Amino acid sequence: MANFSINQILGKSIKTNRKVGLYKSIYDKKPLKILNPGITVGTVYSWVTNKTTGQLFLMIDLTGGGVGYLKVDELRGKINVQDLINQGSKTIEQELKEKKEKEDRESSPTEYYIKKYAVPVGIGLLIISILK
Repeated sequence: MANFSINQILGKSIKTNRKVGLYKSIYDKKPLKILNPGITVGTVYSWVTNKTTGQLFLMIDLTGGGVGYLKVDELRGKINVQDLINQGSKTIEQELKEKKEKEDRESSPTEYYIKKYAVPVGIGLLIISILK
């Protein structure tokens, strides 16, 4: 399951892969309409929290004009994750991995490159010599 920070989806298009409710206001109890799978909803330009319920909503510039809201709690498994990744979004897991690699590289560059490159190459050469 992919999780994205809000910074990774701002400015990105949201495409559905299952039915998703589109809200006219963050205070609406029911969606304005249900969007079918395969639809590009629009571009995420901000987010807002409903202070009464605490629910987080994505603010969307809708394809075709206007503004709509998607309730974040309802989006799990309903948006096209690969499409977000193709647009350059990184999952939280990817961000953390890159941050750790950067910290490792900066704290001990020699050890980092040995672990990253020399050990796998050495193992590969060992396997080749054994198979000969």
